[in-house]
Amino acid sequence: MRRFAVLADDLTGASASAGALAVGLGMSIPVLEQIPEMPNRTLVLNTRSREDPRRRNLITAWVKHLWAHEYRNFDKRIDTTLRGPAPDELQLLLDALPEEPWIGVIAAYPSAGRTTRGGKQYLHGVLVSSKLPEVPTDDLGAYLFSSAASPQVISREALYRDTDALVAHLSATRRVCFDVTDDNDLVQIGYVLHRLRATITTPMVTVTSGALLEHYPGIGPDRVALVVGSPTVINLRQIEYLRRRRKVAIRNLSEPIDGERLPSIIVIHSGLEPIDAAHRQPLARALARDAKCRLDELQSQHWIPDRLIVTGGEMAQAFLDQIGAHGTNVKRLLSPLVAQGIIDGGAYDGREIVTKGGLVGDEALFHRLVMAPSIIGNDRGGSGPHE
Repeated sequence: MRRFAVLADDLTGASASAGALAVGLGMSIPVLEQIPEMPNRTLVLNTRSREDPRRRNLITAWVKHLWAHEYRNFDKRIDTTLRGPAPDELQLLLDALPEEPWIGVIAAYPSAGRTTRGGKQYLHGVLVSSKLPEVPTDDLGAYLFSSAASPQVISREALYRDTDALVAHLSATRRVCFDVTDDNDLVQIGYVLHRLRATITTPMVTVTSGALLEHYPGIGPDRVALVVGSPTVINLRQIEYLRRRRKVAIRNLSEPIDGERLPSIIVIHSGLEPIDAAHRQPLARALARDAKCRLDELQSQHWIPDRLIVTGGEMAQAFLDQIGAHGTNVKRLLSPLVAQGIIDGGAYDGREIVTKGGLVGDEALFHRLVMAPSIIGNDRGGSGPHE
């Protein structure tokens, strides 16, 4: 998604949104106070209307100019304490668009204690008006829209229940507000929005705190292979969490993979039985050879992973040796002991690799690693991993 525009009303909000986009897209993001004559990339525009309310009228000209340059995806930044000119600037944005857009409100910022439940905004577990009496309402629909056009609330249960059904429902709905409790919800919403973007032809407007922008519009890989040589108890929990949320094929390292139709996520493992520490290292090289054989079989069936996720230090080193890699070019740390980079040399030269310590991470970590935005050619079209 090359053309994505964020509209903010002050520098700190604009910079925070740009920072999240920079993480998600793996590229620097300009924060501008004047619109370029020929815009053609993801950018953040700051009206500075917190200082001067008259400057919010810039929104109209900016949106019309962006539309003329084929921008169809917009984000209006919202203050998570429900203060500032977000409602007025959102209305100006909507009025400037020549077509009625799909609108999704994702106002939470979980890592800062801002969450959403039942379409209402919470600050550290209590309604925001309880902490800030000057805030007139906790209801995001009432705050942002007229009561006649309030958004439908998408609960966390609905978010995870059935992705295909949810995307179909959203494509037939114009305004929604997502409940969000933690960052894993943002990962899932980003995935749902990618699926939705590939389904609808109308412009899309998100209203966010900026936290979502690490996960959307950045695009994850199309195909992911998880190589789990010696699964620990936490690895098993992480695999099970992933299975509950994605279509995943799980295959044994020692068994050939036949020509069946395969999903976009494949886990190849050593039996999904925890291996004690004393036997883990001696097995690593044999398991790595098996892993390469299974990946070679997949490649012969035209299934080539865009991202390899390898767990365990011994297994990761043995695997890189087996595929003939010279090393890796690490681009970023996704989590403690979880690094994302590019393979240098060998059979998978130029492909993404994520190495993960076998004993680290919560149960949702594999899901986040599968969905993490790509560091290769991220500013492109597509919908990321599919069901």
